[in-house]
Amino acid sequence: MITRKSVHSLSAAEKATFVRALLELKRRGRYDEYVHWHHHVMVPSVLPSEPRDANYRNGAHRGPSFLPWHREFLMQVEADLRSIEPSAFVPYWDWTRDAKLPDPTKAPIWDVDFLGGNGLELDEWRVQDGSFAHKAGGWPVLSYPDDDLPGPGLKRQFARMLPTLPTEDDLKLAMNEIFYDTPNYDQTPFTVGFRNRLEGLDHGARRQPGQDGRVAIA
Repeated sequence: MITRKSVHSLSAAEKATFVRALLELKRRGRYDEYVHWHHHVMVPSVLPSEPRDANYRNGAHRGPSFLPWHREFLMQVEADLRSIEPSAFVPYWDWTRDAKLPDPTKAPIWDVDFLGGNGLELDEWRVQDGSFAHKAGGWPVLSYPDDDLPGPGLKRQFARMLPTLPTEDDLKLAMNEIFYDTPNYDQTPFTVGFRNRLEGLDHGARRQPGQDGRVAIA
């Protein structure tokens, strides 16, 4: 049985195991398959008449399938990680805890021995430290074609992410929703529901961490 643990309670050995398994998944090319899988399911819309736009309702986002689709996605990722490191597991991140920090960019999840820190603005926001930085050699990411300074490497831009970490009040709003999901599945203030708040689309307000694949690990 897999025991879920918070990123805040991981031991040094558990961090190292997770990172090692993730790097090996990347080396085998399997991680990139997951990236493409997630991308492809976001491009087609649910109905033929709807626009083929990742910012519109699709198979993975902005609709009722958001939670079940990503649960299955993460379970398959975890199974692959455990095929490499049998003790590996996907930890969870309590955003509300780190939202209370004076500087959320210093949260344990971004430690150099885990996911590494922010990108450097002078280097097009490429990650500079940790195992996922390009210079470490274990996480190759191709150059972005629209860069002013083209070059490979994973990017993160915390200024777009961490100031909007959900708070405990945000969590209470979501948990107090009566309905799991309601149409029209958009950012208008008339759309309510647990999934809509969880995904960060309520009232067009919050943008959740990792919603932009260019700044997240994925």
